[in-house]
Amino acid sequence: MRKTERLYHDSPVRSEIDTVVVKIHPEHLEFASTIAYPEGGGQDSDIGIITNITTGCRVSFNHVKKIYSQRKKIENDSWVNVEGVILHHVENFDIGLEDFFSPGDAVKIEIDKERRERISIAHSASHLLYMGIKKLRPKEIKNIVGCHIREGAARFDLKGGEKFNLEDISWIEKFTNELISRDLPIAVYASDAHPDARFWSCDGVEIPCGGTHTTNTGSIGTLKIKRKGLGKNRERLICLLENKIK
Repeated sequence: MRKTERLYHDSPVRSEIDTVVVKIHPEHLEFASTIAYPEGGGQDSDIGIITNITTGCRVSFNHVKKIYSQRKKIENDSWVNVEGVILHHVENFDIGLEDFFSPGDAVKIEIDKERRERISIAHSASHLLYMGIKKLRPKEIKNIVGCHIREGAARFDLKGGEKFNLEDISWIEKFTNELISRDLPIAVYASDAHPDARFWSCDGVEIPCGGTHTTNTGSIGTLKIKRKGLGKNRERLICLLENKIK
């Protein structure tokens, strides 16, 4: 089975690469390798530009997704998605892609670097929020039913359990910002079970995560933690990056 080489793991600060076209899909392009992160683990995908070096055609992609991935059991009995093919959705391109791209064509992929940096910071911030939830209410971790990481913010949805009150939110906000003030190093590394499975680690806490991240807590900046009710037995905890608070 085909597999796309994921260069966003080994070279997280790179914003462009040269690669080749593998296959043309309806509205999507598949390459031998990519620097673009596909939507997954709650994190928004990268966006950017694809330039066909062979033909000179230049198109935008507004979404990246992964298909044909497999479930793999790794350390601590965690299950993650590995392998798979990564597809880049071409934006507003009404003419057939096969008229401008062919298998074997040399291409350059460029991602929106500033957007990637903002999302990476938000993803690391989400793990600090997770650490705060686990520190204050360890039993609530099992009640997390969803998450979303985007530019400037991240959130966890919880179902069941005791609702967080204002004092809880204030405690978590203080806890996360203390971690940030300590400018702790953040490490991201491959699992021994499979190179596609990744771990995030900070201050002695290890979390299975294949997303993109910043390298230290100090780069995150001040966080604002908020709570939103979602109806009966459901709530949302949100962390907002200071420069995105409105």
